[in-house]
Amino acid sequence: MAGKRILVFQEKNHWAHFLRAALADLLVQVDHESRPAQAPAPFDKFLPHLLFIDPGFLSLALLQKIKVRKQTEPSFRVYQIGDSVTGKKGVSFDGSFQQVPPATDFKKHFADTLPAPEILKLLVVEDDEENGTMVRDYFEGQKAPAFVITCVPHGRQALKAIALERSGRDHS
Repeated sequence: MAGKRILVFQEKNHWAHFLRAALADLLVQVDHESRPAQAPAPFDKFLPHLLFIDPGFLSLALLQKIKVRKQTEPSFRVYQIGDSVTGKKGVSFDGSFQQVPPATDFKKHFADTLPAPEILKLLVVEDDEENGTMVRDYFEGQKAPAFVITCVPHGRQALKAIALERSGRDHS
């Protein structure tokens, strides 16, 4: 999520402030547009990864841009904010928030809507073999997503494993 662009279309900037604070540890860029007529311009300029939008901002032009972005970028997500009716004007929202929630509730609901890879790679660095085996056994049993686990006993081997992974060679 680091480096991702978030765009908020809302007359007031409550959501923009909230998202900057709630996602500060992820190093995301949050931009805000408060004028419905101006919404298509920043959408084109920033090509956001996430869009938080009051459905009152949905013009026909913006609706078309959102539909095209959803078709061409599968990880693009659109979240409805405010009291408007979900699904207004044919948008398929990935989530809906009537009001700014507590940060912990938001993060849980938000994380559930994000795309996840089918397989995650996990590097366990643990000098105690029993602890490393326990962690590996736990994650090997997970199915959604599945994990490919590499265990190493210390930092030097971890760096070597990362370098091998990046070069595309098998380091099992």
